[in-house]
Amino acid sequence: MLVSVIIPVYNTAKYLARCLDSVGNQLLKDIEILCAYQESTDHSYSILQDYQKKEPRLKIIPCIGHGLSLARNQGLRHAQGEYVFFLDSDDWIANNALSDLVAVAEQDALDVVYFDSTVVFEDEIAKSTLKYKSCRTNTYASIYTGLELFDAFYKNDDHLVVSWGAIYRRKYLMQCNLLFYEGILHEDVLFYPQVLLSARRARCLNQSYYFYYRRMNSITGHGATTQNIRSMIIVYAELWNFLETSGYWHHDSVNAYLNGTVYANILGMLHTANYTADALESLVFDTPSQAMKFQFLMATFSPAHCRPMYKDEIERLKTVPHLIVYGAGVVARDVIQILLAFKVDNFHVAVTATEAAGTYIGGCPIHAIHEFAKWRENSMVLIAVSQKYQDEIVATLKELGFAHYRYMAKNGLSLA
Repeated sequence: MLVSVIIPVYNTAKYLARCLDSVGNQLLKDIEILCAYQESTDHSYSILQDYQKKEPRLKIIPCIGHGLSLARNQGLRHAQGEYVFFLDSDDWIANNALSDLVAVAEQDALDVVYFDSTVVFEDEIAKSTLKYKSCRTNTYASIYTGLELFDAFYKNDDHLVVSWGAIYRRKYLMQCNLLFYEGILHEDVLFYPQVLLSARRARCLNQSYYFYYRRMNSITGHGATTQNIRSMIIVYAELWNFLETSGYWHHDSVNAYLNGTVYANILGMLHTANYTADALESLVFDTPSQAMKFQFLMATFSPAHCRPMYKDEIERLKTVPHLIVYGAGVVARDVIQILLAFKVDNFHVAVTATEAAGTYIGGCPIHAIHEFAKWRENSMVLIAVSQKYQDEIVATLKELGFAHYRYMAKNGLSLA
């Protein structure tokens, strides 16, 4: 078997025949069609049964529970193909999609091949409401490592964060234990960087093979619900863990994805929904690690309205001639993450102890504070230490003649 096409099916009877026809009519015939069926309230199942009578390559895989991640993982467990292709049941593909993609993957021994898509809107309301970038603006003719292609996408603002936008070598997914995180929305935001960064050989074709149907009542058509917010926080936490363990944490493009894309989306959702701190505190997570990352995120929200804290002052920090983060512990690391998340990158990191100088925190080199004494008159020092050390730090700053400083308290990381 050459390709396993995995199609989650849930309440999409209106679109299902179009989807199945596009797969059945593929020029490449050596495929299996795995329909991961989740109990529906429409007649999706009867459509699958009727189609199975005329299409022996189609298999119906019952799923206990719901969710795209669960269905895709179930399909992966049953897949026999050398390659895997994910297709949503309200979308469809060009008849040369699989033959072209497999040919390139085979020719260049690739783990993953990315491609472009064409967005089709259900109606004018969806077109005016739902925004989506379907094609990359630059060409990528080379064979890349995953990190190289990730960097290239980042530099050109060409990330298309979808799982169906590629064909994957199944052995590669299994060897790297690359599965979808179950029980959340926005699963592709996590799966996409994990797959791409883990790839040894990857390519991107500037060819549209996939027709993405955008409708108002689809999963992706909802806004800042509690489920959306919780899901994105879990994505943030799990991606943070992945980047730390895989060694990609300090790459600019990867850090920008975590903080500039995932983190910024969370802040945007919270601001849109006007969540209160009490409502956020009621969220329940799957692991202690996720809860810890959530506490870091909470530190950047106003406790009253859950929006970015002191946003105007953070913006003013960008104009400071010499911005210094004083500290090299947990508080300093969190402060650095906050600054980078808000694109404040004009800072240095300093400590009192000279033995710490020359090391790094959050990808930033650490200096001895006395090295910056020449900037004492036109600098701002952010004191990023726990409260018990703050008086000592202030005494050192006064001794060196620093005129301007702010506290960054661990409980809230608030500018004081």
